[in-house]
Amino acid sequence: MFELIVLGTPLARLDTATLLLRPRRLLTLTYLALEGVTDRASLASVFWDNLDSDTARSRLRLELHRIAHSPLGAYLKVDGERLHLSVECDAARLLEAHAAGQAQQVVSLYRGELLSTLSADTPALQGWLEMRREELARHVCSALEQLAAAADASGDSEAALTHERRLLELSPYSPVHAQRVMRRLQILGRWQEERTLGQQFRARVQSELSVLSALEAAHVPELPAAAPRPPVLPSGLTNPPLVGREGLWQQLEAWEHSQARALLLSGEAGVGKSRLVAEWSQRSGAGAQVVQGVELAQGVPFYALGEWVHRPEAARLQDLAPVWQTELAALWPDVFPGVAGGRAFNSLRLLEALSEALRLMATGTGLIVVEDLHWLDSSSLQVLGHALRRWGSQPDRPRLLMTARPAELNAQPQTGSWLHELERGGALLRLGVSPLSEVAVLRLIRLLSGSPRATGFARRLHALSGGNPYALLAFLQGLQDQGLLTVTQGGQWSLEVTLETLEQHLTPTLSETLCSALERHGTSLLRWMDAAALLAPPFEFGAAQAGSGLPEDAALTALELAAAHRWIVPTQAGVYRFGHDLLRHALQQQQRPERAAALHRRLARHLEEQAQPQVAQLAHHLEAAGERERAYPRWREAAANAAQHWAHREALVFLERGLACTADLLQRLEVHRQRCFHHNSLNDLKAWDAELDAMHSLLTAQGAALGEGQAPEQLAYVRQRTHFLWRSDRLQEALDFSEEWEGGELSDERALLVHDRGLLLKLLGRLEEAVDLLRLTLGRLGPDRKKLAANLHNALAQMAVESKQISLGRVHVEQAIELFGELAIKAGSASAYSCQAALYELSGQPQEQLEALQTALGHASEAKVIHLQKLLLELLCEAVEKSADWEPGLRYATQGLELCEELLDEDEAPIFRGWIQRFRAVRAPHPA
Repeated sequence: MFELIVLGTPLARLDTATLLLRPRRLLTLTYLALEGVTDRASLASVFWDNLDSDTARSRLRLELHRIAHSPLGAYLKVDGERLHLSVECDAARLLEAHAAGQAQQVVSLYRGELLSTLSADTPALQGWLEMRREELARHVCSALEQLAAAADASGDSEAALTHERRLLELSPYSPVHAQRVMRRLQILGRWQEERTLGQQFRARVQSELSVLSALEAAHVPELPAAAPRPPVLPSGLTNPPLVGREGLWQQLEAWEHSQARALLLSGEAGVGKSRLVAEWSQRSGAGAQVVQGVELAQGVPFYALGEWVHRPEAARLQDLAPVWQTELAALWPDVFPGVAGGRAFNSLRLLEALSEALRLMATGTGLIVVEDLHWLDSSSLQVLGHALRRWGSQPDRPRLLMTARPAELNAQPQTGSWLHELERGGALLRLGVSPLSEVAVLRLIRLLSGSPRATGFARRLHALSGGNPYALLAFLQGLQDQGLLTVTQGGQWSLEVTLETLEQHLTPTLSETLCSALERHGTSLLRWMDAAALLAPPFEFGAAQAGSGLPEDAALTALELAAAHRWIVPTQAGVYRFGHDLLRHALQQQQRPERAAALHRRLARHLEEQAQPQVAQLAHHLEAAGERERAYPRWREAAANAAQHWAHREALVFLERGLACTADLLQRLEVHRQRCFHHNSLNDLKAWDAELDAMHSLLTAQGAALGEGQAPEQLAYVRQRTHFLWRSDRLQEALDFSEEWEGGELSDERALLVHDRGLLLKLLGRLEEAVDLLRLTLGRLGPDRKKLAANLHNALAQMAVESKQISLGRVHVEQAIELFGELAIKAGSASAYSCQAALYELSGQPQEQLEALQTALGHASEAKVIHLQKLLLELLCEAVEKSADWEPGLRYATQGLELCEELLDEDEAPIFRGWIQRFRAVRAPHPA
């Protein structure tokens, strides 16, 4: 016989043997035991609702296969799409006893909550589990009430008291059950016990739910018919008690003691993720550091972290080591006044500085909260990944608690890959936050209203809101605003309409409900909120006023009203954000296109008047206002600013927006050329190829077929395609493709193309041809072509290294170093010093070689050329290994590995891991 005991601590037995089942397997068997005959589609949709249907059914087939080949296979019957489990289950017997009216049997079978030690890992499964738990608990409560009534009828007060106590255990926050037990104790003359129970109940409700109890203790035998209820304040709707999340709370507690450093709470908008996080992070009184993803600014580099470091509590960053303050001052000079940070900086050092800042800010709490991870900008996400890698398994490392919406997260493949990597390494747990069940909504309504009933009202509200807490509270607020839900002097809620007509008095959608609440308070409030909804949070009062066009007094009144209803909440003096993003979206959706364009136009004008406008935000408002010609150069400027901080992905987004704002052929060609650079930097050859195809299509569409006219735009395309073929290891193809473009007037673009052809010839082993070509080109340059001359001298020096012509090589490399230095071209200087190092190696000067490589690395870091940095770090590892100076070698190898991880470069990462192992091995002390 197969038996499942699932009420309380679960247990599975097969005949006399106890089975050890994985949680997921136990949930599957329990589902089949309680649901009876089940079809595959239903089971797959509940257990794998986060996957598409085909994948979910594939997972189900695998699970059924495993069960079929286990000792339980004989008890699982599969008939095509139908599944049935033959099992003796205590929860199923309880349901049968309830249906048969066997109250005593129901109470006897209930030994605790369904699968009390388990939780689900998908929202649908968690929802089913909570629904079944509440159903079983409801049946037990009903049975206990029947038994208490029967005991009263037979005059057995002690038995009635026992049943009432059990009811209070199952509903520990119910003032009705507490009052009943107290009445029983009064009747039995047990006054001290009654007084103690009342005090304990009030303390429990106050401390655990943060609300005042509806219980009024009475100490005389003559009891009132009903206990008076406290008044319900409007703040009850703006800051309601947290209900229905006990299971998630337990899972958060388990995570805190696990090895996973990060946890993701996933759920739809308004479901209560942020509320749960806020309660959790404040449980110790220390709070947490919150990094907020922002939809309207997710393309701005380091936006989320920038908003975070500008909060008042970031003053502790002044305790950061000076070396890291210098790095951060280059990004946010206003945060570190007096710190010289205007110089170019190294990307890895910036990542390290930001990870140290995160650690410092989390000191004392150990918790970093990332709200709306799906909207986090790529640069801030990169910092979090770097920080988690750097902190490793250190005991004092902060934990990362994140929230995200599934649909938006699925639209962010980079973020999804980042989470997958964390999960694969055992560093991430995922929890789903489901809507509130009907029972939880009833509990919430009873706590807010103080009413022991409200069952029908709660059921209607649950149906209207779908259990979404934010929608539920919005509907309640709408009823209050219309005077349809009032609060009596005694604190009792009074519904002025019937339940049957309730829906007629509410707007059909949540967006309409939210906007109607604002409209009831006048047009000034709506105008100010409309403008605020178009601003990237946190926003300033003045910006929203400028966008609304309201006089200052009217705008201030609107702000005060919005803050009183918590539609807007302050983050610091003069700076605000929406209380919930659903309200911002609702306001945006109801704006007519003409009104939205006018708002964007005023907001753009306000930004243009600022001394240092946020360029990306300005470009966005200009584009949304229909002023695309003015938006185009701003998008280009935003991309250039992003490129200064290695934010290549953000730069690509800005350039894409720029493309949408221009139809000019030359402008579009230039944007595609710049996007080629960023794809090259990200080592994304496929995307780079696509940009080149776009350039080719533009050129041919304009009748400028390749090979005719050789316009500068065509030369730019040919040089980019040549470089792409080179990077793709198609050297001969690159040389053949560029050959017909070699002749003609020696413009800058053509000279650079000839330079590239010389290097291709060298790589193909045709060194003499390469030298002849470059020398001929160098002789054609005038004295004003210093940049081209520097590149040609550098290339000739490299070829001298190949042919071991040391003296000739030194002549060319010294010319290259001088010219690149005069022009302040850091990447060129890095390449020239690298060539000089190779000449020193040929002449047997190891110390000079090492110094030249170190100088080259400094220039490459300042130039932000990551591929060149990796090459130089590898050369430095080779050089220090020869000199037996292990400590610098370990440092160089570690930097190289971090660069590979930053670029997701799995090809070269093993090279640096090998260096690290070798340096650690030779550094380790040898046994005597």
